[in-house]
Amino acid sequence: MIELVRGNIVDQDVDAIVNAANTSISTGAYRYPVDEAAPIALGTVLEHLKATARSVLVRFVLFDHSTHDAYQRALTAVLSRR
Repeated sequence: MIELVRGNIVDQDVDAIVNAANTSISTGAYRYPVDEAAPIALGTVLEHLKATARSVLVRFVLFDHSTHDAYQRALTAVLSRR
């Protein structure tokens, strides 16, 4: 999962995109647990953003309210550890 998220961000970075959109990878049809996926995806994106010199707007396009809530909890937890 980390490699999927990292690959998406790196591809966008190479293209000099300053507006990036990501999904909750593998949590739909593949049923990867959202509560596990969210901190991985958010942590990976945040690590990549720390290494870039420019400002980038990153949006996570999420399927439903429960996925959004899981990402919100994960973001709070990830940021509190920094």
